[in-house]
Amino acid sequence: MATIQTTFGPRKEIEGYIEGNKQKRPLAFKPFFGDVNTTWADTVTYDVGADERNLMGQFVEPDIDVYRVQLPSFETKDLSFAYAKEGVGSPDYSEISQRMMGEQPGAVTLESGRLARLVAENMQSQFTLAYNRFENLYEYARAKILIDGVLDTNVISPQGKHKRIVWNMGRTVLSNGTTNDQTERDGNYDKVYNEIVPEVDLTNLWANTSTAVAGGLSWDAISGATGSAVTPAKAVSPVAHLNRMLSIANNRAGTAAIFMADDAYSWLNYDLNTNYSKAADVTIRSNITIELEVMPYVQEIEGLTFRRLWDSGGTLIPIYTYNGKYHDRVTGVKTAYFPNGRVVLVPPPAYGAIRFGKIMHLKAKWAAQQFWVNYWMNEKTGIEQFEIHTNFVAYHKDINSVISWRVCSTAKT
Repeated sequence: MATIQTTFGPRKEIEGYIEGNKQKRPLAFKPFFGDVNTTWADTVTYDVGADERNLMGQFVEPDIDVYRVQLPSFETKDLSFAYAKEGVGSPDYSEISQRMMGEQPGAVTLESGRLARLVAENMQSQFTLAYNRFENLYEYARAKILIDGVLDTNVISPQGKHKRIVWNMGRTVLSNGTTNDQTERDGNYDKVYNEIVPEVDLTNLWANTSTAVAGGLSWDAISGATGSAVTPAKAVSPVAHLNRMLSIANNRAGTAAIFMADDAYSWLNYDLNTNYSKAADVTIRSNITIELEVMPYVQEIEGLTFRRLWDSGGTLIPIYTYNGKYHDRVTGVKTAYFPNGRVVLVPPPAYGAIRFGKIMHLKAKWAAQQFWVNYWMNEKTGIEQFEIHTNFVAYHKDINSVISWRVCSTAKT
């Protein structure tokens, strides 16, 4: 039996080892996409009904003709699938012939049984990492759909690696007009508090100021366009804004969880404890809910922190801050799934959907499935290759019940 020479000498033994950092998976939005299935269709197609209008009746003379009542129309959305692959292959000889971490020098042999075991362990680890990369891609898609209402594959995989696919959910967005006069600023203010506003950037909205600047409704009174302080015409309450968001969501599917960036939560917490101190102790009265429902979820997710339960008309809704990150494939830069300054209210899981489509390979017979593994061996080298395929669409069936507001540019100090 051959033994590899080492630099440890005959008397040294490995007493243990220190592993690299292990982390929980950053998959906070996964539970909120509960409708998961496969489809043989070439696209995912669904209908979107137009909003009804509460029109006033009219007075007319008996001999005057009137128009027939028109029922609300609808539009149809087609979403193309996005394709992804990962490769797994036999390890190089140098990877398995050397001493493994924690392995005693005397056990490092070239015996065939040891090498076969190391090949299997190496391949298993590769498959695990490949699956985690797919999960990161799914989470990125879920996050973009909930936060922005749009996913553009060009952002993460430029054209050439994948044809450009855009999933635009068509969420209603409140944005600025063209005049930035007092009439428009007053109108934007009224819309935030009185109309259905699923998405808005308060740091760039022209509202709640007597001058032509943005950010008057932001929680930190800072213009997102210039980074400078603004003077609100009326005081802004993060607590009132959050209750307004909940009210908007309740017009449709309601809210199962609230996600906030750390900076946004700092302003909410300050307002709550300063101006609503009696409401700040709801968490203390809800230990059973926290222990049974909230904490198991938090303990599984990297970067997720439970902050408090929010009383919304007698329903307790958890508030989380989410700092889960992924490493960019090209640059290696650690990037957050959830942006600063944002508050997102997420409906129950049944409204978030993922469809897995056909695997575009002859050997797969174009079957619709979540994963398919292609296998081949290089007859000359004996190296085994595995290529894992997935083809999916992530979307939301009631995007206007997902409330996404950008509320601040800085944290409360």
